[in-house]
Amino acid sequence: MQPDEPLYVLSIDIGTSGVRSSVFDSLGNEIEELRVIRLSEDREDPSEFDPELLLQLVIECIDEVAVGCDLKEINPSFAGISCFWHSLLGVAGDGRPLTPLYTWADTRAANAAVSLRTRLDEVEIHIRTGCHFHSSYWPAKLIRLRESDPAVCERTFKWLSFGDLLHSRLTGDLVTSVSMASGTGLFDQRRCVWDDELARECGISAEDLPEIASEGDSGRLRPEYDRRWPSLSDSWWLPAIGDGAANNLGADCVDADRAVLMVGTSAAFRVLYEGEVPDEIPEGLFCYRLDRGRVVLGGALSDGGSLYRWLTETLAHKISDALLEDRYRDRSPGYHGLTFLPFVFGERSTGYHAEAKGAVIGITRGTDAADIAIAAMEGIAYRLSGILSRIEKVTKPKEIVGSGGAIEASGFLAQLIADVLGRDLLKTDTELASLRGAALYAFEMAGISKPNSSAGDSRILAKCDRDRHGGYSDAKRNHKRFYQKSFPDS
Repeated sequence: MQPDEPLYVLSIDIGTSGVRSSVFDSLGNEIEELRVIRLSEDREDPSEFDPELLLQLVIECIDEVAVGCDLKEINPSFAGISCFWHSLLGVAGDGRPLTPLYTWADTRAANAAVSLRTRLDEVEIHIRTGCHFHSSYWPAKLIRLRESDPAVCERTFKWLSFGDLLHSRLTGDLVTSVSMASGTGLFDQRRCVWDDELARECGISAEDLPEIASEGDSGRLRPEYDRRWPSLSDSWWLPAIGDGAANNLGADCVDADRAVLMVGTSAAFRVLYEGEVPDEIPEGLFCYRLDRGRVVLGGALSDGGSLYRWLTETLAHKISDALLEDRYRDRSPGYHGLTFLPFVFGERSTGYHAEAKGAVIGITRGTDAADIAIAAMEGIAYRLSGILSRIEKVTKPKEIVGSGGAIEASGFLAQLIADVLGRDLLKTDTELASLRGAALYAFEMAGISKPNSSAGDSRILAKCDRDRHGGYSDAKRNHKRFYQKSFPDS
């Protein structure tokens, strides 16, 4: 449909680094003066959050946006939410959190993931759920919690993601979206239902999980929030969708020909397309959903911008983007003789080794901080290259769009990744792709499809240097060799 009068949506993007909110019109354009950003407090441990503090951060964002809407006499009809995948917490019957909010970065369930591999057929489970056994997913987390804190598990009424908790707190509806459920590791990707067999293995049942919402289901604000935000009193609130799916949607990468390569706090390579889950999901990849009709296939790295930040802090600020760019341009590929296995924050794709740790091989007394940093970023690029080679077993993207704060802020990093992949990286016009994606999804649910797409844009973020790409052959082989020595079952 096309509305008789202007239609607006409120969009909220919740990440581990903070919360962003804004309002978009029905052409897909952001009303930028209404944008609000609240960063999470600087924290050394991103694996665990206080859910009430994060809820308060979201509500503060909405407070400020709602004031701006009042001043502009804008009344959003829908609210769309993008939220980080894989988070888990337990709540009591009254909705009160009983546990911290555990994120994908929590690796304490590593032993539980290993244990699952000894009891179940991981290949079969991966094909069914789109997820490997890993500490970032719910099965391993639930088993660890059952062993470490059985009393809390006994008192838990429902296990939720943060997006589910937020929707419940604002509307009173205890539901989850297909998208959010698809990133738990407990979801049957083909039937779009909770996986009963795996749930039983975790000591729970489907009744302990939120109801999976139907397409387009939405709720109204509870009375206290309805009074608090008059400009939002007539809005319909959609359950949160996964941030990766929203990122592809917001970057106009909505078919198998256009992939998103995202480097923010972490890193990921994804294609979003309409159709069915592949009959065989390549080993090392995940398969999630945007909704019942669209699939998200790709891989994720725990190290991304977080590794770059860790390096600058650990190496006493002896490196900068400008220094690395100069060094990279002036030296040949692999000049430093180092191999960096970028698992400082653990490994997800492609091996999903729960016990993986970072390593640097080849250090000499001539090695300096810039050499180590370049080798680390090359390690990330090699891992992303491995993800792409697996995606190409299912579909061959013609274009790759670079997205995320780290890659957009660093010309050096974008160029290095393009050279290693042997592919140009395109630039997206969208500054906050996940925020825009949540808005576009809300417009779809309102019956307005594909507003203001920029999919035809072909501006270059980084153009591959073919000579440098060829020069990386030996270094890539060294990386693969040391990786396989470290993890012989790879």
